[in-house]
This record gives sequence, structure tokens and C-alpha cells, in this order.
Amino acid sequence: MNIPKSIILLYAVLTFSTCIAGPSKKYERYRKRADRYFSNFVYPKAVRLYEKASEESDEPDVYSYLKIADSYRLMNNSLSSEHWYQRVEGSSIMEEQDYMNYAQVLLKNGQNEKALQIYTSIKNSKSVSIGRLESMNDMERYYTDSLAFFIENMDINSTESDFSPTYYQNGFVFVSNRKNKKISQSTYYWDDSYFLDLYYTEVSDDGNIQPVAMPKGINTIFHEGPADFYDQYNKIIFTRNNFNLGEERTSEEGVNKLKLYYSERITENSKWSKPIELPFASDEYSVGHPSLTEDGETIYFASDMFGTHGKADIYRARYVDGKWENPENLGDVINTTEDEFFPYISKTNVLYFSSLGHHGIGGLDIYSVDLNVLPYEVKNMGYPINTKDDDFGIIMEGNVGYFSSNRLGSKGADDIYKVIMYAYDMGVRLVNEETRETVKGNIVVRSKETGESVLNITNNVFGSFYTLRGKEYVISGSSEGFQEQVVDFSTLLIPLDSVYFVLDLPLKKLELSHDKGDIIVVNNYGKTEQIVGAMGSIRLFNGTIEEQKIEFEKKRYVIENIYQIHSVYYDFDRYNIREDAAVTLNLLIEVLTKYTDLTVSLGSHTDNRGANAYNDQLAHKRAESARQYLIDAGIEKERISIKHYGETQLVNTCQDTCLESEHQLNRRTEITLSH
Repeated sequence: MNIPKSIILLYAVLTFSTCIAGPSKKYERYRKRADRYFSNFVYPKAVRLYEKASEESDEPDVYSYLKIADSYRLMNNSLSSEHWYQRVEGSSIMEEQDYMNYAQVLLKNGQNEKALQIYTSIKNSKSVSIGRLESMNDMERYYTDSLAFFIENMDINSTESDFSPTYYQNGFVFVSNRKNKKISQSTYYWDDSYFLDLYYTEVSDDGNIQPVAMPKGINTIFHEGPADFYDQYNKIIFTRNNFNLGEERTSEEGVNKLKLYYSERITENSKWSKPIELPFASDEYSVGHPSLTEDGETIYFASDMFGTHGKADIYRARYVDGKWENPENLGDVINTTEDEFFPYISKTNVLYFSSLGHHGIGGLDIYSVDLNVLPYEVKNMGYPINTKDDDFGIIMEGNVGYFSSNRLGSKGADDIYKVIMYAYDMGVRLVNEETRETVKGNIVVRSKETGESVLNITNNVFGSFYTLRGKEYVISGSSEGFQEQVVDFSTLLIPLDSVYFVLDLPLKKLELSHDKGDIIVVNNYGKTEQIVGAMGSIRLFNGTIEEQKIEFEKKRYVIENIYQIHSVYYDFDRYNIREDAAVTLNLLIEVLTKYTDLTVSLGSHTDNRGANAYNDQLAHKRAESARQYLIDAGIEKERISIKHYGETQLVNTCQDTCLESEHQLNRRTEITLSH
């Protein structure tokens, strides 16, 4: 990034002192002049004078070498900067921040291994951000979503710097130092380029209309930088050099800082009111890069005001009762010890900004953070939005946006690029393969890359999730009575112009096998049903009969018979087998004959009439009678056990005055199967 350095934030520059044995007067003269130019950001002249000073030194002039390296870095000439950093590397004059600056230059030049070595040497420092160090070992993650973005260099760009767009009317306003014939322009001593002005271009499907300069009053002979509009584009807050009535004002260090100014449209032909300085601007620090919420009541901006976490931080201020409140620093999750600037707040309250301190690819990277979700999570937007060069000043609504970059292939120092993000709401629907009717079931979607679940739906016909183009998933669907379906799916198969896509996942109906089985249900009054399932083998089932039927379906067994066996009942003071009891015992005999692994326990009872001892003997006779009935039918005696309880286990609280039907319930032999 070239010119943007001047409009980003202007810092007081640190000066270094070093002892040089016997410096000549010529050396001192060159160095003092160079320092003066460097402090005033006139880097081309500073470089020439530092070079002359070094020629007058009898030994390596590391002070001048470092200043030259910094000058080239600030002029965005990373190759020349690297050359001069190499000459001063390892000298005592190099401080931690100098090494951090050197490492940033190396990253921009593709010298990642060398940059990592330098980062490692300062990783324990609290005065510099090590976010880039931590990202160096996992650089591939920034390229995983590259297929989801389409980047296009716009035809509005010039051979100069064009950057930092902001939405306006039918297009956007941006910053440029191209030649503006409508005002008197002079060159900026930073690198002899023209001062920055604001331009407007319309955007349409047929292309962009040639940019036009914003009117006088907004544009001046000084720098006008990033801006934002609100109140239906009738109000503007923009960045400008600090001057009043044509008089330049500077800080105590002699630096002309940046301020934010407010203006509003006063006529339909775009005449704007005289700009008014925002109250939290200052001669002693810079504020710039405004972005306002849609209602105009909150402003986000960048500043190097006192109390930052490092250099420039992102702040916000609220407009309450007709005035701006004190700015609030957004904290150390968003801000680092390096630079953060170019904020943009979307309509959905997502904050975009650029940073040198967070994990990234190199140079300035663009980040997003959803301010609706706590705790805040800063996300690098990845390649191709971010590159090893400077990428900054993004605006984005929905899936389309614009941003600035000085990447390889730019027409000028900085260009504006259009970005289209291919993102979709994707749905998965379960359907019957044969009839195409929807089917209720379970849907699970997992990332093929990480295995992470992005969707897990149960007992439904449909589920949806948000995804980017280029993602690959393993999608599975299942439903009772259907064969599970598992497919691999790539979002590259979704049409480019889609915003919503539904994948029908066909499920094949399970065909029942020729294997058959029985369900045996024993129901003793007042007790839980005993269920035995026979599917090739016998097993007791701990559940309901409906659940046992589902188990049969899962194993593709046909239910041949459902045997319903009840207790055996007797007449008063009798133990002979009645006709209805014989029906029950005959059904039990059929089951025991068919499934020889089963055994049976017969537990007999009486009602509470008569003496206890007599009832105990009567219960014993009833159990013997039932057992003998089974033995006479051919059931082995060893498979039958009996118990007798008399009147000790009544199924009700019936006394002598009870109805006969209530006494009948107690005169029984209960049946229990075992395996």
C-alpha cells in the first residue's frame, strides 16, 4: 500500500542515536537534513540524504541503513527495504519493532522461512504482536475457501492509487490521487504523487461509468481520505488533513494529523455545507476511516489516540441526544499491538477491518467479526481476498463487495477489486426413491475435510445449513424401513447463480427377507407384559410389543405369529382345568414344543376366602394340575417348575364382600417364560 500510508494514520517517528567514531561535519549535516525529511514523511529525499551521509562515514552507518530500510518500507518498496534491513540485521540498533517491520517486509517478498525465524526470535515479547508467527505454520488454512470467491479488477482504476470504496447512491465513492482537473493540485512530498481526493462512480451490470470528482468543499488541495455516507446519502463524514481556513495545523511534534469532518447536502445539485470537525478529533493524534451504522447513530473509525493497544486501533462512538459521546476502544480481541484500521460495519452488524497484527498471509489482511455473537471471534477472510500484499478497505453487503489491494497485477499503486462470494443456503431432503415422496428420518452432514458435523437432524424430512462454494461433505440419510443412504457431495455442483439449493437424498425401501419369526407375549394380570422374540434364536425383549415389531423390521424378519398367553383361571375351591384354561395351556404347549430352549414357571394363587393353610394346599394342587396338563401333552417335566402362594399375593384388595368377578382374578396360575 503506497499512498494509503499517508491517509491511514500519521505517526510521530522515533529517532535513533548511535555513536559513530569521529563523524565529520559533512556527515552530521547530511544526517540532520535526512532526519528532518524523514520526520516530515518526505521519504525520497530522506533516502538520498541518508545515502550521502553513509558515504561520509568511516565505518558501516547502521543508523542510516535502518532509516533507509524504513523509508523504503513506508514507500511500499519492499524489495529495496529488504536489502537495507539485511545490512543492519544483527546490529545493536535493531529493536523488537524493527525486527517485526523487517519480518513484515520479508512476508511481502515471499521470504516466509526467514520471516518465521525472525518472528520466533521475538515471540516472547509483549510489545509486538505474534499473530503472524502463529499463522506461519498453518498457512494452508487461508486458502481452503479460495473457490468460494471471484475477484475482478475494476475498469475504474487508474495508474495511480485508487482505494477505500464506500457505498453512495448507485455506486460508490472512493479515494484516489489521480489527476483532478477541477481543482488546483500539488504533489505530495511523501513520494511526489498528487494529493488524495474523493471520486464517485456508478456501478451497473453494463460496467462502470467514468469516475467523477466529488464537488469542491469536499475535495480540497489537501488529502481527503476514506469517507462514509448516511441519512439517504445526504450526510457525509470523511477523513482530511488537519487544517482550518487554509491554515495547516500540527501536533507538538510538528506532524499534521488526520481528522474526521461532517458535512451535509444543502442543495439538490450536490452543494455541501462547510465541513465541521468531529468533537473527538485532535491536533495531537489522528482519527480517520469512518464507517457508520445504517441509522447514523454509531460510528466506527481508526485512531492512534492515547490508550491504544499498540499503534492504530478500531474505536466506536455513539450519537446520543444530538452529540457524539466519548469513543470506546473495541478491545484487545479486535485490536493488537500492530495497526488496525479501515473498519466497515455492515447492515447485519458484521465488522470488517484490516490489520497487521492478527494471523494472516502477509501485509495488511482483511478480517471480519460478527458483533452479534459473544465472545467476539476475528476471522481472516482468506485468499483470494487476502494476499501477501496489502489488502484493505472492504465494503460488503450480501455476497457482493469491493475492496482495495496493491497485489501483483494492479494497474496502479492500489486498485479497487470487485468480490463475489459464492455462498448458499443448502437443504437436504429425504425422499422415497420409488415414489419421490418425502420421508421422515435422520439427516447428518459432515465436512469431508475435518469430519465436523454441520447438520444433524432427527425425525424430519428436511434440514438446511450455510455453506461456501468448494466445500465437500459426506451426507447420510436414514429412516425406519429404508436402507441408509450415504453420498459424497461437492458444492462445486451447485449452479453459480444459486443462493438456495436443495439436494434430494433418495432412500430405498427395505425388502423384507424370507426369514420368519414369532413374538410371544405373556400377560399376567397387574404385571408388565413379558415379551419373547424369536428371530432365528430366542431372546427376552425388554420393551413394548410395538418396539419388538420395529426390531423385527430392522432385521428384515417377517412376523409369522404373535402368541398372546394369559394366566390360567379356576373355579372357587377347585383345581381342575377349565375349558378356557385349556385354551391358554394349549397355546403354551404349542410355544414350548416349537421353541425347546424355553422353560416355564407356573405360580398358583387363591382368593382370600377360607383358611390360610387350606388355601396354600389348594394353590399347590392348582400348580400341579397345570403342570400335569403340560406333561400329558409331551412337555418334559424338567422344563416346568411350579410355585404356590396361597392367598399371599392378591392382585387386588378384595375382602369377603367383593364381587365374584374380583375374587376370580385372584384364583389363577401365572405363567413366566425363561430362556
